[in-house]
Amino acid sequence: HLAQGRENFSGRLVRSNVFSFTYPDYRQRYTSWLTETTAYAAWQLGGDAAIQTLEALTVAAALALVYVACRVQGAALPSAAILILGLFVLEPRVIPRPHIVSFAGIAACSWLIERAIDNRNVRPLWWAVPLVALWSNLHGECVMGVLLIAIFAIGELARPSALTRTQAARGLVIVACCAGASMLTPYGWGLHQYLFENLSVPQVL
Repeated sequence: HLAQGRENFSGRLVRSNVFSFTYPDYRQRYTSWLTETTAYAAWQLGGDAAIQTLEALTVAAALALVYVACRVQGAALPSAAILILGLFVLEPRVIPRPHIVSFAGIAACSWLIERAIDNRNVRPLWWAVPLVALWSNLHGECVMGVLLIAIFAIGELARPSALTRTQAARGLVIVACCAGASMLTPYGWGLHQYLFENLSVPQVL
C-alpha cells in the first residue's frame, strides 16, 4: 500500500497491476488511492509511528461515531456497552490497511440514519452524499454505506415506522445521489468494476 501511495504521490496514479511481473498491464482500479497516498505522506513525515497514529485516529473516529449514533436515541450506559462490543468486533481487524476507513464510514452512515429517525425526516441523510464522495476515494466499501441507507429507506417505504412513505421515497432519491457520488473518483465506474471482479475471487481460489 505504501508503494501504491508512493506512485500516486509522485503524480503517477496507478491504473494497472504495475507490481506484478507476470501481468503488469492488467487493468486495476485502486479505489483506496487517497488512503494509500495519505499513508505514504504520513510515512514520509514520521515513519511507522505516523502510520500507527493515523490508524489509531481512524479507529477512534469510528468508535466515537458509533457512540454518538447510539446516543441519539439511547442512554449512556447501553451506548457504552455497544461501544465496548464494537471495540471487540474491530480489534482483530485493525491493521494498517485502507479498510479501516470503512469502519468510520459505516459508523457515520449509522449516525445519519439515527438522526433521520429521531427527526422523522430524511434531511440528515443528505450529508451521506458528500460522505460517500470522499469515502469512495478512500476505500471501495463505500458501497456498503449506500446499501445501508438504501435498506433503511426501502424498509420505511414498505412499512413506515419513523418516516412517512413520502419521506422514504425522498430517501431513495438520496440513495441514488449517493450511488452517483460513489463514481466521483479518478476511476469513475471503475470502482464498481473492481468490486464486481472481486466477486469471482473466491471461485478462483
